[in-house]
Amino acid sequence: MSRQPKVTLILPSLNVKPYIGKCLTSVRQQTLTDIEIVCVDACSTDGTWEYLQQAACEDGRIRLFQSRQRSYGAQVNLGLREAKGEYVGIVETDDYILPEMCEHLYARAAINGLDYIKADSAMFVEVSGRELLIDHFYSLRDMGIYGQIIDTHDYPELLLRDGHLWRGLYCLAFLQANEVVLQETPGAAYQDNGFLHQTICRGRRVMYVEDSYYRYRRDNAGSSDYDPQGLAYMLKEYEYIENVMRWDELTPFRQAYYEKMLMMFFNHAPKFLFNAKWAGTMLERWKKKIQKGMEVGSFDQAKNAELALKARMISTDPKACIEGIRLREHALREELRSFLASLDGKEIVLVSAGEKAQCIQLMLLRRDRSNVLAMADNDFAKQGQKQNGNIIFSVKEAVRQFPQAVFVIANLKYTDALCEQLMSLGVSQKMITCLRIPLSPHIAASLEFLGG
Repeated sequence: MSRQPKVTLILPSLNVKPYIGKCLTSVRQQTLTDIEIVCVDACSTDGTWEYLQQAACEDGRIRLFQSRQRSYGAQVNLGLREAKGEYVGIVETDDYILPEMCEHLYARAAINGLDYIKADSAMFVEVSGRELLIDHFYSLRDMGIYGQIIDTHDYPELLLRDGHLWRGLYCLAFLQANEVVLQETPGAAYQDNGFLHQTICRGRRVMYVEDSYYRYRRDNAGSSDYDPQGLAYMLKEYEYIENVMRWDELTPFRQAYYEKMLMMFFNHAPKFLFNAKWAGTMLERWKKKIQKGMEVGSFDQAKNAELALKARMISTDPKACIEGIRLREHALREELRSFLASLDGKEIVLVSAGEKAQCIQLMLLRRDRSNVLAMADNDFAKQGQKQNGNIIFSVKEAVRQFPQAVFVIANLKYTDALCEQLMSLGVSQKMITCLRIPLSPHIAASLEFLGG
């Protein structure tokens, strides 16, 4: 290894023995060998620490540290202080990365002097030893920025759209110059939100690429995504952001800042516990945050009526708003369960191979009650590829090969056009169905749908 490694990968861990082997192996097998691996364990008691010690004996690139704070933020901050690499990445230890991630991202970052570089990624669950993916989830393809050197001020919506710190590599000098650190609240409680705001708002030479290298696990019951205190943790992150950043830094991103805040409230509200002693006070603080957004014009009725309505609901009565969110969430999930149950025992071709189709495919494969024969798409570039073992055909070829299948349209925008296309190819209307509700990768991959 050279005096300064090209990349430092920071691995924060706490009681992840079932997953640490796969994660660390993927890091050690990087095709870019000039890396250091900084493992920061929060005093695990399940054998994770002992595994890391053994791995360090086998690989001199591994440096071990223990953190007395059981805090994701504290662990990453310790790793950042100890990092010696030109670029730094964070790998969560129930996830894993593809072998070429560091090599490909570092090459582009170094030659272009980037503040950071990020790639697409895949969300996955494991079912009976089989890995099921939703690849390129929450893609930025529609922004038209892949492969370009950009200034984030020209794309303020990145603050809303880019929601993960682990997708890429960050220039260590950039992080140090901007004093970027994570909040050190207990647990693994969304401390990446503050990190993302600091890096995105301050990035002047950044790049996003469409290649997919990171594999994000969604079947770990201990994940912070399932924590009922998420709403409280997220509020602390926004208070932290406003303490460590100047308001003039946030001003160019103001619309995205408040829109994301509103989105986070709605995402975490269904899990909220009203009986917590701090619940009332915490909701009042959320209310004031949203009201500030209304005062500065971020929830303008004329520009976006839906956002304005959501903001008014929170600012008027956050408790009633949460109860309404829960009712709608319950209704959505029940409709989704009913849709999946209607396909039990049937042979299926998914029409469209985009994100929504991948979500439906993943849920059907997890239920193991339906036979997904294939996927079909009118995009020539996708035809012939495979997704979770299913070949993507042209729509015409899928109809020819699977005349007895139920054709499930998995595209909201082109539902009617695809239905007409299928019927013009001889598929009867009773053999065509569709899901006309939004479906996010996080819902599709959530633990609630494991086993059906």
